[in-house]
Amino acid sequence: MNTFKLLAALVLSAAAAIATAQTTDTALQDFITRQENAAPAPLFARTGFLEQATIRSARLAPDGKHVAYLINAEANVQLHVLDTTTLATSLLLSSPTLQDSEWMADSTTLSLNLGATIGTLSLENPGLPGYLAALKRAEGEYYVGLDRSQAGGILVVRDEGDDMHVLQRIDLAGNSTEIFRTPDRIRTAFLSDDGQLAFAQLTSATQHRIVQIANAEEAVLVTCSVIEDCDPVSYDAA
Repeated sequence: MNTFKLLAALVLSAAAAIATAQTTDTALQDFITRQENAAPAPLFARTGFLEQATIRSARLAPDGKHVAYLINAEANVQLHVLDTTTLATSLLLSSPTLQDSEWMADSTTLSLNLGATIGTLSLENPGLPGYLAALKRAEGEYYVGLDRSQAGGILVVRDEGDDMHVLQRIDLAGNSTEIFRTPDRIRTAFLSDDGQLAFAQLTSATQHRIVQIANAEEAVLVTCSVIEDCDPVSYDAA
């Protein structure tokens, strides 16, 4: 008797499992059928994708009232400014040599990295960029940023061969002053209010180092591999 009940239970269990499997298979087949018969999703046109502007190098003005940003537009790079209150945008400049922009302390003037020259552009009087400094590319000079310790100065690195790199300040009169030298490549530099080097990003063959400079001594703050993105973007001396 017990054997009979056990066999009956097994048969009923097997039948239920088969029914469940058949129901599951039917539901799955119904789902597949609906997917096959559904209208295809609209495709994003390739031309539309390629024409989407690429925004980069967004910079907030020190007073927070404007954002400057660059857009790649065919052969030129466009400099746009966004009013953070009205959200209105305006095109200030379109140039094939524009590489980057940076706000000056007055929040109305932008410095422009134009490759071989560094220019300025005012929100109050937009037009052709003004001249700030020329880089001596033949002597291995490249621009690394503004000298915020004085009005109008810029920071430039001069490569003296592969084993020595010199950070120097160039003022509005074109005079150069050496600030720091190192066997590592200088990618970024920030000065303190007294004009001394405060922080720098140095790059060797295998790593980036963000260092603090005090009394000609280096203190390593961050180390990362050369394939990592750990660039410092700003420094507030206060």
